[in-house]
Amino acid sequence: MANILDALGVTNNGQLPTVNVQVEVDNNSILKLAGATFLIGLILIVISKYAHKK
Repeated sequence: MANILDALGVTNNGQLPTVNVQVEVDNNSILKLAGATFLIGLILIVISKYAHKK
């Protein structure tokens, strides 16, 4: 099976090729994500309180 994948160029000697990925996150993105998470949490709390009253 590895020989077929090597022939197709998917693997190299039965090994998958390595991929290097660099990700940069700035402070504004972190703050926006934290704010959105906080708001979603508050909305879920409010919804759950109204759902239990019925």
